[in-house]
Amino acid sequence: MLAASLVLAHGAVASPQDVLDDYADNGVIDRCYSDAEFEGALDLIRPDQEQYGAARDVIETRQAECATASADGGEAAPEDEDDDDGVLLWIVLGVIAVALIGGGAAAAARRRGGGR
Repeated sequence: MLAASLVLAHGAVASPQDVLDDYADNGVIDRCYSDAEFEGALDLIRPDQEQYGAARDVIETRQAECATASADGGEAAPEDEDDDDGVLLWIVLGVIAVALIGGGAAAAARRRGGGR
């Protein structure tokens, strides 16, 4: 149950501002967002970002990459993307697995009479 919650939270709905924050972090959009989120981000670009920055081009390029990947059944990711979220998920799933195995072993010991 906890693992399912973590997976759902990881894929939670983002906002157009999240797209801009992702871009502002390192000049790259590191994940795919919905078309509505990409379009909303394009609407939020400030005039100075429009004139002097590459935000619009980066967002439009990433939106096209994500649309292509979605049509192919996957999510496109930049070559150098860090997978810290994936590592955290595996750690949490490992902890849950250990807890479930430990709980099962304790229950089996009680059934055999070793836990009285």
